Parts: sequence; C-alpha cells; structure tokens
Amino acid sequence: MSLAVACGWTLLRSFIVAMLAVPVCWKLEAVLDSLPRAGRRTVWFLLAAAFLAPELLIGYAYSNFQLSLVRYPALNESLYGFLVLLKVIPVGVAVARFSPAPPVSSEALHIHRLSGGGASFSSLIRGPARIHLCTASVVFLLSFQEFEMASFFATASWTVWLYDQQVGGLMLSESLRFAIMPVVTEALVLVPLVLLATQGNSLAADPEKERRPQSRTVIFCLLTYLPVAIIALIAIPFAIMGSGILDGLRILLTDTLQRNGFLISVATAAGFAVPAAILSHSLAGLLLNYCVLRRESWKSRAWIAAACLPGLFGSLSISLALVALFQIGLLNPLYDTIIPLMIGTTLFLLPRAVLLRLLLNSVTSGESSHLAAMLTDSPISEQRQVGRRLIWHERYRRQLGLLGVLYFWGYMELTLAALLAPVGMIAAPVRLYAQMHYGRNEVLSATSLLTVMIPVAAFFVVVGIIKLIHQSRS
Repeated sequence: MSLAVACGWTLLRSFIVAMLAVPVCWKLEAVLDSLPRAGRRTVWFLLAAAFLAPELLIGYAYSNFQLSLVRYPALNESLYGFLVLLKVIPVGVAVARFSPAPPVSSEALHIHRLSGGGASFSSLIRGPARIHLCTASVVFLLSFQEFEMASFFATASWTVWLYDQQVGGLMLSESLRFAIMPVVTEALVLVPLVLLATQGNSLAADPEKERRPQSRTVIFCLLTYLPVAIIALIAIPFAIMGSGILDGLRILLTDTLQRNGFLISVATAAGFAVPAAILSHSLAGLLLNYCVLRRESWKSRAWIAAACLPGLFGSLSISLALVALFQIGLLNPLYDTIIPLMIGTTLFLLPRAVLLRLLLNSVTSGESSHLAAMLTDSPISEQRQVGRRLIWHERYRRQLGLLGVLYFWGYMELTLAALLAPVGMIAAPVRLYAQMHYGRNEVLSATSLLTVMIPVAAFFVVVGIIKLIHQSRS
C-alpha cells in the first residue's frame, strides 16, 4: 500500500468521524448548561476518563477481535472507526464549550432572515456555525493523527505507514518528503481553525450561564454516550487484560530480568513526562494570563494559536521535524540527549494544557476562592483552618489534577519517545509496543496494566505528601 492510498483512507475515515461527532458534541455540550455545578463536574470527569484511556492498551485489548475480523475488513474498519469516534467526542465537547463566541448570534441571524436577508456563507461562518467548524476541525485532526489503535487493527493509516518506514531504516530526507502530503492536509484544516479561533468574543465559557431545559433527545444522547464510551474504552480492555493478571504478576516478580527492565522503562517514561507536564502547564498559564491582560484581543489569541500550532500537527510530525532540526550543525551535539524529547513532549502537551486550563476555569468559582482567602485572615483559628482547606480544594488540588493529566499524556506518548529518545533510553510505551506485536500473554497483560497503574498510584502518593506538607504549614 502506498502512502497516497493510506493517506486517502485516513482522510475519508477522519471526515466521517468528524461528521458523526459534531452533532453528538453539540448535544452533549448543550446538556452541560442544564446541569448544576456538581453534575457538570461529574460529566467532565467521565468525558476525561474516556479520552484518557490509553490507545495503546485499547488496541492491544481489541487485537484478538481484529484477528477474528480479518476476513471482514469492513467490520474491522467499522469497529476501529467506532472506537476512534468514542475517543474524540470528549475533546469535541470541550472545543464546543470553549470556542470563542461568534461575532453574530443566532438571534441576530434570525432577525436578518426575517428582514429579508439571505443566508450567505459569510453570515453562517460569523454565526454559531463557526463553533461547529472548530469542533469538526479538531475532531478531524485527532482522528487523522491516531496511531496506536490503527496499528493493532491493521487498518490503512498514514501514521502507521510513515512510522514503520522511519523505524525500518528509511532515510530521514525520504521520511520528510513523504510527510509533506499529510502535513499539507493538516495545514488545510489548521489554518482556517486558527483564523476562526482568533476571532470572537470570549475564550472562556460562562460558568454561570443560565441553565435551560433540554429535550429528551439531548438527554438520551448523554445517557447513551457516556456508558458506551466507559464500557468500550475502559471496562472491556481492562477486563480482557486483567483476566490473567495474577499469573502474569507471579511470573514477572520471579523473573529478575523482565522486572528490572520494566521498572527502568517506567522510570524513564516518568522522568521526561513530569518536567514536560510542568513546562506545558506553566506556558499555558502564561499565555492565558497574557490573553486576559490584553482583554482577549485577537492578537493575544493569535499568540496562543501560534504557540499551540506545532502540537496540533501531531506527535509524528513533531518528531520528524525535531529529528531534522537537531541534525543541523549547531544543534547536532544535543541530538542524542533528552532535550529533543523534552521539547517535543512540551509542544505536544501545550494545546492540551491550554484546553484543560480553560476547563478548570469554567468549573472554578472565583467567589469561593476569594472567600477562602478572606477566611485565612480571620482572627478565629477555626475559620483560618477552614479557609486553608478551601484554598487547597479550590486551587492546589485542581492544579495538581491538571498537572497529573498532562503528566499521564506525556508518559503514555509512544511516537515521541520512540523517535526522539536518546539511544539506550526505552520508555514504557515503546517497550510495550514492541512486545505486543508478538501476541498476547499473561506477563504482557500484567505489565500493560502495571504500566498504567504505577504512575497513577505514584501521582496520588505525591499529591498526598504535598497535602500533608500544606496542612503542616497551616
């Protein structure tokens, strides 16, 4: 299969996924307005869980289904497309929620039609359709750039084709030449997206937006998507891999070579994911604060879009660009260091950090944070303690949660670690990906689950320690 064919199939699949996802995202976003604050937090948590489910583990868990569907390529493609659709919908909901409000409201367009004006393309773009276009563009890009599940489903994908060629020994110049076609395709989507995102009224959704009742169709959409996504993306994969976990753990604990290699790979992945998460989190905060200081002018939004643009091209494009960049004379001494991987992971995480910070702002009440700060100045010790606990809940815990999500994304990123890590540094996802193509066994299933569970458990331990330090200082 040629790159043109693989890119064409990926383009068609991503277009279909985007068209199916937009109405679902629109209905789910509408439900959020009708929910109280606690309900919105629950829905956001479930949406985040669906999107954070590692593609590597999902593809590995469903790989046996792919083998049984080898004679039915249409069913195999449909199953893969369905899983991708479930994965990208949460991001589409977030984009629909936090896209800048259009310059022309739906009410203004309605009055324009009543006054005899026609529905031109420019009026639609300046109206609510702008948000749908932003949502469709981001969903399309995520589907177009998906790699891990496509590899296990053996479906036509430009990311799998180009990655296999690069790791198979293809010259970098040839890889860059082959990357032109998909990168141009992404640029054709990204340029209009950036232009739309830099115009509008506000970057943040109003957390106190008036709640309006929703139709039964909208409620049914929410009640259908969330259980299906959690079951298909989390419950089924973890149940499949957990069936032989006890035998796998017993073998892993007795095999010193496998155990040490696994622990080193986990430490390696965490070692570059933590600083990259902190950097992307800090940069996102600086960009959004600059936007607020500039009163969300189009120039400040343009700076945010420019900073996020490299990450929106996907991890494979970032990897190839940085490999080429660090082979230039002055940067060549840094090629076999962790610096290219750190830069690539930070660029990859930055758009996600901006979106997560906007989400955090939407569920955080400025009034409660202000009242908590006032309580810390109270002359009554009990009130000061209550204020410090509220500050921990409203500020530190949520910021640490945001950092944890970014850390997990960077930790599970396969392509960047495979192409940019120094020689001899093998991250956990790269090690798993290499072993998963030899078939499924109890040890590999146990290792896969532990690869996810260990960093998550370590994160909660660190959060607990920070909380104890915060309380002791109080």
